[in-house]
Formats: sequence, C-alpha cells, structure tokens
Amino acid sequence: MQDYRSLLSDYRIDIRDDLTYTRTITLEYQVMTPAGAEALQKYHYSYFSENESLKVLEASITSPDGKVIPVENDNIYEQDLGGRDQERRSREVVVIFSQLTPGSVIRLKFDHEVNKKSPMGFNMALQPELELEQKKIYATILLPEKTPLKWGHRGDFTVKESKKGKRKELVVTMENFPYQERELHMVSTDDVLPMFAITSLKSWQEIGQIYYQSSQDRQHDSEEIRALATEITQGAKSPREEAVSIYNWVAQNINYLSLSFNLEDMLVPHPVEDILRHGYGDCKDQALLLQTLLKARGIVSKPALVSWSNSYKDWPVATSMQFNHVLLYVPQLKTWLNPVSPLSPFGLLDYSLSGKRVVLATPEGETEFLPAMKPGQNSYRVENQSELFKNGFLKGETSITGTGIVGEQVRELLASSGSGEWKASNLLSATLIGGFGNIQQGTPAYDLTRQPSYQGIWHSPHAFQLGREGYITTAPGLDFKDVMALRAYLVDGKRKFPFTVGPRNYHWEHRMTLPENYRVVRLPDNLQVDNEAGSYTSHYRVDGNELVVTRQIVIKKNLYQADEYPEFEELAYLAINDRRSIIALRRR
Repeated sequence: MQDYRSLLSDYRIDIRDDLTYTRTITLEYQVMTPAGAEALQKYHYSYFSENESLKVLEASITSPDGKVIPVENDNIYEQDLGGRDQERRSREVVVIFSQLTPGSVIRLKFDHEVNKKSPMGFNMALQPELELEQKKIYATILLPEKTPLKWGHRGDFTVKESKKGKRKELVVTMENFPYQERELHMVSTDDVLPMFAITSLKSWQEIGQIYYQSSQDRQHDSEEIRALATEITQGAKSPREEAVSIYNWVAQNINYLSLSFNLEDMLVPHPVEDILRHGYGDCKDQALLLQTLLKARGIVSKPALVSWSNSYKDWPVATSMQFNHVLLYVPQLKTWLNPVSPLSPFGLLDYSLSGKRVVLATPEGETEFLPAMKPGQNSYRVENQSELFKNGFLKGETSITGTGIVGEQVRELLASSGSGEWKASNLLSATLIGGFGNIQQGTPAYDLTRQPSYQGIWHSPHAFQLGREGYITTAPGLDFKDVMALRAYLVDGKRKFPFTVGPRNYHWEHRMTLPENYRVVRLPDNLQVDNEAGSYTSHYRVDGNELVVTRQIVIKKNLYQADEYPEFEELAYLAINDRRSIIALRRR
C-alpha cells in the first residue's frame, strides 16, 4: 500500500516577454498510512534569493472528519542555506504540517517569482512520479506575446491551445495516473513516463551556442595558466601524452564540489582563476580548467553537455533540462574526457554515458553521439589457486585484474578505508563458505598509468564437510564481482520498462588441489551458450589431483528493452546456477 497520494498538482504560469515568469502552485496530498503522515509533515522548497522570490499563500490541513485547520504562522518559516555574499544566496521555505493522521489532506499554495532570465531562457517540464498515485496534474500557461516558445508532449498528457487577448494560453492536463512500482535497474523515469516540456530554445545547436557564449569570459589565457600547463606536461613527447598529463592533474588536484547560489551557478562555469584558487569545482568547472590548460599547450577541445543518468531518450523538445553534466571532447585525439573522479583514467566514460546524445559548446553549436561501449572495454579476470584439506579446511590465493569501469571499481576498493585484512574478510563474509584473508598487494589506487590489480591470500576453516562422500563448489576467494550479483537484475515474470546492465567481459579460473585420499566422481556439464543478450561458457576438468574450472560471461550492451529481458534472464540464470554447481567427491 502506498503511504500517500497526490490529489492535485496545479500550476498557473505567466511567462513574460523577457522570459521571467510567475508560477502559482497549488498542491494537495492525502495521507494513507502513519508512514505517510511522517513523510508529509515537512515540505520544503529552495530558491535563489538573487533571482527569485517565494511566498506562501495558503497552507492548511483537512482532518478526516472534514475540519479545515490552517497551518500556524510559527510552522511556516524561511532558512538561509548559505551563499557567496549577501546577494547570491540559496534559501528555503519550510512548511510544517503537524498532527497528520491517515485520511488527512494537506493543501499548500505559493507564488514562485523568477525575476531574472536564466542563461538558457525559459525551460519547464511536467511529469508524474512513478511510485505515486496522482489524481490530477493541471497546468495553465500564459505565453509571452512577442517571444516564441516550443512545446511537445508524450504519453497521457493532453494539451489545448486558446487565445487570451493578444497572448496564447496552453492548458495541460493528465488525470488518474496510477501508482506503479519501480523495477530493479530500470531506466530513468524520464524515458518511460508521460512528459510535457516547453522551452524558448529553438534547437539542440542553440543550447551549445548559448553555453559557448556564456562561458567564454570564464576562460583566460594567463601567464599562470601557461606556466602550470608547461610544468604539468614536462617530459611529454606527444599531444596525447600532454593531454593525459593535464587530464590526470585536473582529475586528481581539483576536487568535485557543486555549489549553486544563483541561476548562473547552475549553468555557467566559474572563472578559471577561481577554480584554481579554490581547488574545487563541479563538472563544468573541471571541464573548463581542463580545456584552458589544454589550450595553453595548443590542444583544442570542446565542452559537451550530456545527461549522466539512466535516461537515454530525447525529451519531446530540445531543452537544456535534458542535460545535467559536462564532458570535454578533444577532436585531435577523438577522445571524450570526464575528469570528475581521481580514480578514473583518461578517456574512460561511465556505463550510463554509452551512446548518449551530446551538445557541443561551439560558436555554431553541434550535436554528436558518444560511442557505444563494448564488452571488451570492461574486462575482469580472476585467478584462484586453492587447496582443500580432508578436514574441510580451504586456503587459497587470488589475483584480480580489471580494465575500464571494472578497473575503476578495483581502484575504488583499493582506495577505500580499512586494512587489507578488513577488506578481504569483508569480501569473504558475504560468500557461502565465509572465511578470512588479506589483500597483500595492489597497484597504487591513484596511479592512473597502471592497470589496476590486487593479490591476496585467504582461508576458510570450515568450507566444506567431507565424509565418505563430499560435495563442494568453487570458492570465490577475493572475487568482488561474483556472478551471483546478476540476481539483482532479475524480476519475477516480464519487465515493463527498459533496464541497464553495462557491457562487460568477465573471466574466472579456479584451480583447487584436492585431498590425496579423495577423487572426483561427478563434474557439472560444460556449458556454451550465446544469445542476443550475451554469452556464457564454463568448463570443468580434473588434472591429476587438481580440479580446474573456467567460466566466462559477456554482457553485450548497456541498455536492454523490456522485450529483450527473456534473453538476458536465460543468460543470468544459466551463469548463476552454474556458479552454484556441485562437484561430488568420494574417499578412495
């Protein structure tokens, strides 16, 4: 049962010719459970005081018996969230709805005034929430007389146009949107839910043009920049080596930190000298500094706006709201850079950036698509050498290597807090055989020039019970990407929504020396399956007194449609069940 539901979301929006606007918003929610009462007791809405103002017009509670109780003034207040100075500040209006019970209805009405145009003009979207029943979503939008806007919608929204004097009015509605549960690893709700979007932007290219123009004065060719670029690239013998050195320096010396205190902070990078002085910045700041340092060495690059999320579908109109991240493209090297993590090497992009539309910030504005990631770019290899004793004691050594996203995850493990013993024992505690161990060595986590890897030892005092007969499985050792993790992608029956996995190529080799007085009497069948989702192979053999098991799984792509799920499900269950396969031993 859901904890609360939305009875009304009503937006009255008056857009002026200069693209400033006023929104009057009315919200009504009904409490369904005690947990819903707790969730709805505090409503907060933030805004930028330099560009915006907010005023609560009405706040009330209707009790289950129909009595309307206004919210006391003491329970409506503002708080300062901080800022650069007295002008540029982030503030928040808070409304407390006290003594809610199941059946209560809260009502809130407020005016939101935006008195300065955003660098990207006017952009707005309406969309229901997935895990919330919504009775009515209603928007009345009064369009400017002289400034043209574009709009589009998909799904169950209806849009009606009419004349309002010299202006045009849009009425956007959707009713009776049902509660729907989220699926594991599904795409962003932006891709699957109804949406209405409206914008003053004419095209994707205009987004790139605006970003280019608004960020030009933030990039300066100074003596400090040239000296720093020269120092960073000492010893580099080619433009690529120079670019790698500069990328590594930015990724590992400029901490990611996002601070926004006005509309410009959200859409325009800070001046490059401020980024250097503070030693931190968000994605657009890091991309700008990287671009400036590359330029000082004669390497041209272009900022690229993208959606770094599980959203893969374009919005109904070309709007800046589709994008939440900035990369940097180096045409000379045909390489996309994402310098936000000190553990992410040159040219590595996340799974959720695979194949995405990007808008390049250039004088003309350009659109491109990021390359689709392939399985071989994210490889993982596990080598386990273990020995089983007749009392069930198992000890072993593990070697792990990774590339691409998996390599970054290896670095994250090595960089995380805790000793090698703590990390190893933590990995082993989650396995069926348990045990204890120590990660004895690994590549330095922040050395982006070396392939990430680690090695360690481990033991499980009571891994298996061996009598006249014994039944064992392969032990994962210090494997941190056990194929059993694929269970998290499986659902009961059909999928409703597309889902993401991440292309990968994983390989395991297990070698187990058996007790001399035991022999293998049954091995699982070897497997070899290849379908549209990927492939899986396993091979079992006995070499003298050593059991040798090899397995490999390939996930072909990142994004799967709902009707592709049966192929993925077949592959995942095959791998999971094979991982749990039993090897039978008998005492000689």
